[in-house]
Amino acid sequence: MLAFLACVIAAGELYCRFSPRFLEEHQDYIREIMNADAKNAVFGDSHVGYVSRIPGYAFLGFRGQDPEELLMLVKYLYTYNRPGNIIVIASPQWFGRYHSENAPVLSEGSLPNRWLPIPLLILSKNFLASIRANAQADLLNLAVQAVRADEPEQMLDPKAALAILGRMPQGSDWSTVPKDVRFAFTSTRVQAHNPTDNFASSAAAGAYEEALRFLMTRGAKLCLYRTPVTSLYLDLAYRIPGTRFAEFDDYAAQLASRLGVKRVDFHSLPYSFADRAFADQDHLLDASATELWPLVEQACFH
Repeated sequence: MLAFLACVIAAGELYCRFSPRFLEEHQDYIREIMNADAKNAVFGDSHVGYVSRIPGYAFLGFRGQDPEELLMLVKYLYTYNRPGNIIVIASPQWFGRYHSENAPVLSEGSLPNRWLPIPLLILSKNFLASIRANAQADLLNLAVQAVRADEPEQMLDPKAALAILGRMPQGSDWSTVPKDVRFAFTSTRVQAHNPTDNFASSAAAGAYEEALRFLMTRGAKLCLYRTPVTSLYLDLAYRIPGTRFAEFDDYAAQLASRLGVKRVDFHSLPYSFADRAFADQDHLLDASATELWPLVEQACFH
């Protein structure tokens, strides 16, 4: 019975690892976490992403990630392993509506337990929840191919086509977008990023600070980093009704001082943050991000 169960688990694990069915973004993120050498790492949201831009560092951010997910992630990675240089973003959107209203990618059961030498994808609920539907789709596809063996090859999967499209050059930057469009998008994003009322005493702030303290108790050399935004974003952020961006700035400065860690603001970096460096109001172009992140690492640890 145990041998049969082991064979079933092994087959399921191989299917999760190698089937093109498991291409959801959250599944790619789980894979990246499991495969990462996270001795040195950068944590945050889509401003970090999960493509490394500093040699020797794992980038483990995901869009809309909230502080509770950050806490879960760092405990998963470093309860049994010592961290090295760790950069965590210290930006107001951690406590804004945009993050709090996003469905979490990481929750109980998302990250496979580390009691095995090799964590198994099949033990992650992000994979297990879709394995049955994916297997049924594959079986149906095999049946269709058997009936239509003489027909041309199957058309490119829509997800694969979208991935190819995403890798094509965009050909434009934020400076080329009409001014009224930039204003509309930026206004919406600023409102969504504005920290909620009493954010400093919220559960999100408690989780964020607990994650930072945990990293430090595990021996991390920690740096907090305020990620770049456009000049229009900054102008609007401090002028909207009910703005709490300045309050967040004070909170982040006091937190860094209380923890005794370095805090780097993007303004202090030797880089031009003109609109042409951005893809939108708060995300850099890939080329800009690739140039900037080594400067962040230099400012944090050298």
